[in-house]
Order: sequence, then structure tokens, then C-alpha cells
Amino acid sequence: MMVRQLSMQEYVRLSAEVHDLARAGRHQEALAGCRTLIEGDDSPAARATAYCTRGVILWQDLHSADEAIADFSRAMELDRKSIHPLLWRAKCYEQSGHHDAAAADWREITQRDVGEELWFEACDALRRLGQLSLEEEELAKRRAEEVAAREDRKLKQLEAERARQTAEFEKRRSVQATRRSLGHCYLCGERLSIFQKLLRKDSHRRCWGYRE
Repeated sequence: MMVRQLSMQEYVRLSAEVHDLARAGRHQEALAGCRTLIEGDDSPAARATAYCTRGVILWQDLHSADEAIADFSRAMELDRKSIHPLLWRAKCYEQSGHHDAAAADWREITQRDVGEELWFEACDALRRLGQLSLEEEELAKRRAEEVAAREDRKLKQLEAERARQTAEFEKRRSVQATRRSLGHCYLCGERLSIFQKLLRKDSHRRCWGYRE
């Protein structure tokens, strides 16, 4: 049976509906929506996303780990660059007690070009499974030290910038106070007229920041 291809707008709308249905506990309707997404798009990446979404529903909501793993695996076949199905499968394997398979997926994540947070999460999982090698442990330690040092440098730079801005503000306020005490416009520094002084003005009308 030929399935009508979904337009981009229909795909986006149905994807949002699937997530809303899953959050509302209407899991069978959400699964039906995933099936429509899988059958209604020729794009491997889009189909992989739909398989991954269905896998998450099957695992987290319906506690069907085997079916979920099958969907995550299918998503990985369709889109090998995406990290999401690999991550979900690793978690599903681990929670289901398939520790060797979970370790293999977690280790693959450490070898991918992923962010630091996910990389450390994978290392923690391998450590938890007792499959983090000494070399990997040392690498994780070095990277953790590098991250800590980098964050410390950022903090010091922020503190230095804050101190600089505070010093500039205090200097500017001091200059303005001096100008006011001398009867000058506190903004441009020019001497105020007698008339302006009588009106108790501390800046020219033409100057930015003039206050009535």
C-alpha cells in the first residue's frame, strides 16, 4: 500500500502531536503517530528520529526494552551520525541488565565527537559498569582537570572584568562629583552659566543625560 508522503509542515505538526500524546499518557496514539512519521517520510534522518522517538516511548513509558532497543538500532542504521539513538540504546541496555552491550555503546560515545558533558557521562557509566580501563581513567582525570582549569580561568576573567567596570564607574562618578562641586556640567565638563547655577542645574540641556 502506498503511503502519502508528509509535507514538512505536516511532519513538524505530527512530531509535536506525538510528544504531546506521550506526555499525556496516550501512548498507543503516540506510537501510531510515530508509525505515520516513519512511513510518511523518505528522509533517512527523519525516519531515524521517528524510530528514536518511538523507542523512547516504548522504553520509558511502556517498559518494553527489547522493542525499544530494536528501534534505537534501526535509527542508528538510518542515521549513523546521530548520537541520540546510540545514547538511548546505551541507557536502555544498562537498565535492562545487558551490561556488556551497554559498555560497548558507552565506549563508542567516548570515541565520538561529543560535548564534554556527554563524554564524562559515558566515562561515569563505564566506571559504574566496571569497564573503564586505567588508560581511560587517566584520560578522564586529565580532561576533568583541564575543564576545571578552564572554568577557573573564565571565572578569574569575569572577576577581573567586573573589577575593571567597577573601577571605571567609580572614577566616572568621582569626576562627575568634582565637576558639580566646581560648577561645571557633570557630563561635558564645561563651566555652567550663572543662570544655570541659579536654577540649580548640573548639566547643559544639550548634553545627553540632562536632568530637569
